[in-house]
Amino acid sequence: MARDNSRSTDGDYSDNDFDDDQDISMRFFATDKEVGCIIGKKGDNIKALRNESGAKIQISDGSLSERIVTIRGTASQVIRAINLIGIKLEEDNNHSNYLEEDDSLSFRLIVPNSNCGSLIGRNGANIKELRERTGSKIQVANDLLPDSTEREVGLSGSMSGVMDCVKKLAKIAIETKPRSPHVPYNPSYSGGGGSGYDGYSGGVGAGRKGAGSGRGRFDGGKQNSHDDDFKKAFKQPQQQQQQQDFLSRPKNSGLTTEELIIPNDLVGIIIGKSGNKINEIRQNSGAQIKIIECEDGSDNRRFVITGPRGNVQSAIYLIQNAKNRRRALANKQQHHD
Repeated sequence: MARDNSRSTDGDYSDNDFDDDQDISMRFFATDKEVGCIIGKKGDNIKALRNESGAKIQISDGSLSERIVTIRGTASQVIRAINLIGIKLEEDNNHSNYLEEDDSLSFRLIVPNSNCGSLIGRNGANIKELRERTGSKIQVANDLLPDSTEREVGLSGSMSGVMDCVKKLAKIAIETKPRSPHVPYNPSYSGGGGSGYDGYSGGVGAGRKGAGSGRGRFDGGKQNSHDDDFKKAFKQPQQQQQQQDFLSRPKNSGLTTEELIIPNDLVGIIIGKSGNKINEIRQNSGAQIKIIECEDGSDNRRFVITGPRGNVQSAIYLIQNAKNRRRALANKQQHHD
């Protein structure tokens, strides 16, 4: 595939519309091969990316099945870094001759749940406009990533279209004020690419079409042919009984519902003696929390959390804190044994 040599490599997508007094961070999933492309021989590529963009670029531990690339800096620096990374990935794709002409690049971003509403817009208006304007495929996961208040947002299309979507997400990151605690996704807590959440399995990747299998359900506005193509490209599992649309959930009085899957050995620490802990979480968050046995006979329980979005996210934060404290204590005891 021929490269578009008219595209700038030094930040056409980054320099105009941002107040660089404010720092942001953006994260995306990457496969081992893509990480190798980003780092380069002896770290030459990542050094050049840091120098050219001015952004801080970190890559998660290679022992995990999912690698996460984190980019921090001003909005201009972050977008410039992603632009340069996209070029590196596209060059690798060209060299390997993997992609068709119409889909040159893809990213699977990790986005705070509070930002996804602004991306989708009322009745899906914002995401529809962005799809039409950029020609990109944009998918927002219906489920939160495990043990977090973040969602996966998949972007796929031309280099310029994908970068316009990244720029839009950077604007949303600047403009959206979180209304509840933010719990970032950490694959070391969730067991990497395993089936730790809603029964879905497989890792996720960024950069090349077909690089990894999908995690969770995707939605975000009315479906179109782009959505079907995107799902096929990433080989998402088909779960017909769970294909309800995120936007179709009850909107009366601003209520939303989220589910967490909790292993039975951690349920007790969340419920507490005589239900004291779960009642405390209900009171402090203001959310309704129901605990239901999983129908598949697994050793898990479903925590169904309902209420205003901020209350639901607060409840998720408090539940994850209780889980993480238990895990930290168990790890400490293992080290002493």
